[in-house]
Amino acid sequence: MNKIKLVWKCTAIAITLYGVWIFNSDLKNIQQIETFNINLILFGIFFAFLNYILRALRWHWLLNKSGENIKISKSFLSFFSGFFYTFTPGKIGEIAKSLHLYDLTKIPARKSLPIIWIERTSDVAGVTMLCFPIFIYMVLKNKQYLYQNSIELILISWIFGVITMLLLYIIAKSLVNKIASKSVPKKERKEFVKTFLETLKLLKKNIPQLLLWGWFAWVLEGITCFLCLEAIFPNFSIFQNSNTDVSLIEKITALTRFYSTSMLAGALSFIPGGLGATELTLTNLLMLSGFEEEVANSGTFLTRLTTLWVGFPIGIISVLKINNKKRESRRLSPPR
Repeated sequence: MNKIKLVWKCTAIAITLYGVWIFNSDLKNIQQIETFNINLILFGIFFAFLNYILRALRWHWLLNKSGENIKISKSFLSFFSGFFYTFTPGKIGEIAKSLHLYDLTKIPARKSLPIIWIERTSDVAGVTMLCFPIFIYMVLKNKQYLYQNSIELILISWIFGVITMLLLYIIAKSLVNKIASKSVPKKERKEFVKTFLETLKLLKKNIPQLLLWGWFAWVLEGITCFLCLEAIFPNFSIFQNSNTDVSLIEKITALTRFYSTSMLAGALSFIPGGLGATELTLTNLLMLSGFEEEVANSGTFLTRLTTLWVGFPIGIISVLKINNKKRESRRLSPPR
C-alpha cells in the first residue's frame, strides 16, 4: 500500500508540473490545437504503441534468453505494469515490475533485476545514438547535423551507442555488490550476486541486437512526433534558412533526434516523468529548426500526449489485473 501511495504522490506532482508547463506555455492561445488532423494523431498513437510492443517483446526475449520459459501474456503483463511507475523520479519505480513478475511467475528478483538494467541500457544506448548528432551540432553549430544521414555520421553514432552500452555494463558489474549489501539478506547475497552477474552477461553477448532494438523503438516515437506536427501544421517546412531542401526522410530524422534528445534531458533531470525538462528541450529544438513558438508548443504538447500520457493508463490496468490475479490465487490456494 505504501508503494502505491508513493506512486500516486509522484503522479500528482507530475500532473501539477505538467499543468504549470501548460500555463506557462500559454497553450490557450494555440489555435492549431483546435484544428488538428485527428487521423494523424491516431496514427501517431499507433506508432507509439508499436514502441510499447517492441519493448515488451524485448523483455519477453530477454526473460527467455535467461532460461525462463514463460507465457508471453505474463511477460507482457509484467512489462506493461512498469508504465504505472512512469512518474517516479528517473522512472526508478519500474523496478517494481520485478515484483509483479514474481507475483505472476515466481521468477526471483535476482534474475529479473539485471534484465531491467539491460532494458534500460538498450533504451539509453538507442536514445544517445539517435541524439549524438545533436551533440556534434552543439560543438560545430552546423545545422546539417540536425537532419543529415551521412554514412560517417551513422557509423560514429553506432560506435557511440556501443560505447554507452559497454559503460553501463561495467557500471552494473561494479554496483551489484553494493546493491546486494543494502537490499538483500546476508545469507542470500552470494546467490544474488552470482545470478545477477550471470544474467547480466546477456547484455554483453547481445549488444548488436539490443542496440538495434533500442534504436528502432525510439525511431517509432520520433515518427509519432513528426505525425503530431504534421497534424497541426500540414506540409510544414524546417530549416528554411538552409541552402538545400529538406526531404521527408530528413524531416523525420531531425524530429527523431529532437525527440530523443528531449527524452535524454528528461531522464537526466530525474524529475518525475521528465516533465518540464523534456517539454522545454523539445520545444526549443523545434524553434531552432524554424517553427514558431506557438506551433512548437502545440507539437510538444501533442507528442507528449500521444506517448507519455497514453502509456500510464495501460500501466494502471496492468497493475490492477496483476493484483486481481494475486487475490484470486490466494482465494484458490488451500489453507495451510
